[in-house]
Amino acid sequence: MSPLGRRLDAVAGEGARRFALRGGILLGSCVMGAAMALASPHPIVPALVVLGVIAISAVLLPDSPVVLVLLLMISATWVIVVPRPERAADLVLPLLAALGALAVHLCAAAWSVWPPGTVVPRLGRLRWWRRSGVVALAVVSTTALAGALIRAAPSGHRLLSLLAITGVCTAALAGYRWSGPRNGPEGGAQ
Repeated sequence: MSPLGRRLDAVAGEGARRFALRGGILLGSCVMGAAMALASPHPIVPALVVLGVIAISAVLLPDSPVVLVLLLMISATWVIVVPRPERAADLVLPLLAALGALAVHLCAAAWSVWPPGTVVPRLGRLRWWRRSGVVALAVVSTTALAGALIRAAPSGHRLLSLLAITGVCTAALAGYRWSGPRNGPEGGAQ
């Protein structure tokens, strides 16, 4: 049997939760690709084909560096093919792409952290979802602030203002993270 056939047999024998993590990687990749295709003023079919192959590889090998390659390639392709947002409404597609990237990252990280066959405690899953929600909220709020900045059209360097907003949101998120207790409800380090 070929290596791909063995890998597909291994995928078929996994539990539903691990299969859902693979689905999250695929769904996040599709969201990022669709957002990029809609945001680009030019057809980008060849780039999407290459990114699709990398995404399928990431789904088959979620605990490998392929996920990092996928996120880096999508980010680089986005910077190359998508124009800078000129209106606040132009930030909707980048927001969707960012949330898709977050989903890919979170699902791949959960895959690597939670070994096969392990039943993750309910409190561990709740903490994982809570923290993921905080990061998603930070992404949405940063995008909303950037949209307000674009709508206000201040004089000066818009890029520096966007970087300042991102820095403030990152500092708020870091403050939230470091202000809590060092041990979680399960007694382990956070």
